[in-house]
Amino acid sequence: MRAIKFTAFVCFVLVAMQLLYTFSMTGFDLNIYHLGIRPGIFAALAAIVYFAFGGVRRANRKAFNSRIGMIVAVLLLCITFLLMSFHFGAAINYHVVNWYQRGWNAWSIGGVVVFREFIRIRLIQSSKDAERPWVILLLTIVLAFAQLDSFRDIYRGAQHIDPTAYAFSAVFPAITISAVASFKSVEGTFLTVLLFGLFYSFVWRIMPILPYVEPLTWALVVTVLAFVSAIIYYFVMDDRPPARKRRDAMRAKYFEKKPWIMNTATAAVLIALVAFFMGAFPIYPVTILTGSMEGTFNQGSIVFVRRVPEGRAYDMVGEGYIIHFRRNRIEYIHRAVGFEHGEDGRREYLTMGDAPGAIVDPWRTTQDDVLGIAVAQLPFLGWPYVILRFATGL
Repeated sequence: MRAIKFTAFVCFVLVAMQLLYTFSMTGFDLNIYHLGIRPGIFAALAAIVYFAFGGVRRANRKAFNSRIGMIVAVLLLCITFLLMSFHFGAAINYHVVNWYQRGWNAWSIGGVVVFREFIRIRLIQSSKDAERPWVILLLTIVLAFAQLDSFRDIYRGAQHIDPTAYAFSAVFPAITISAVASFKSVEGTFLTVLLFGLFYSFVWRIMPILPYVEPLTWALVVTVLAFVSAIIYYFVMDDRPPARKRRDAMRAKYFEKKPWIMNTATAAVLIALVAFFMGAFPIYPVTILTGSMEGTFNQGSIVFVRRVPEGRAYDMVGEGYIIHFRRNRIEYIHRAVGFEHGEDGRREYLTMGDAPGAIVDPWRTTQDDVLGIAVAQLPFLGWPYVILRFATGL
């Protein structure tokens, strides 16, 4: 219980610090807060944790692969910034134009990150198995909350802050990045956790400004790349404890006899999944982007569609069927509520959504426009794609 009690104490102090910053600080006091109070509180907490639990083990050769993983992740992020800069137009960030600002950032942000990640890794690694989930949960949430500077702007009623957009563009990335740092703290070295924390805390200030990128888009980019770096770290790290290394070695020896079976099966499954999502099978997935089919298919659902071969729509599609069709390069999933026959005798479908208040679509869908018939759905799983489409305006 010792680690969880210290965690609760640390979280209480950090929440109180953030509330003080949100509700009390004004004007010149903010400089005192960022240069004195905030780093001072983190330093004091780090010192208390150090004297209570000791330091963390030094980075050694086992952590070399972990550092490689972080370097690869950083390169991926930098390449992404570069490509986005070329696409949207880059500008110079005023935070890096002079050494004074760099020194300010190094102490008020970088110093805090060092203390913060020391507190995180030491409390997590010092906790027992039974209490570790609670330690991780508390630290993940509170350390993310302690870095949300814009939380103050919402309380102050800043006109340029939209609370809904802020929840996605600031809170979600902060929680995600904090969660990945906590994940790394379980078995990783302090250097690895610190590299991750430093980079993702400074990235908002040292990157090229992308003036035409929506905050939500930028938040999604940072969040996705945080996951990418975590995945890279997981697969290349060698920070495993000796017991786990022995266990993994035994498993590897067991599967060594027929490695080609596992490799072939894994490759086949991956190829099949890629082919399925690219529409190579008679059944293919479609994500519902709007609420026009509410009540049947909710927004964010993945609908499985049975492909209608060319020239077979007349035989396969009738009144009442939910069809996937294309019109003017835009794809829809609506219900066929009736049909007419054109001058050439070919069938033209009347379509409409199932949502309350929906009206018949102001066009006729020809047989050749029909792509497939909806047969099943998985709710909610398409939301990441919906958010990405909304953020990028595609």
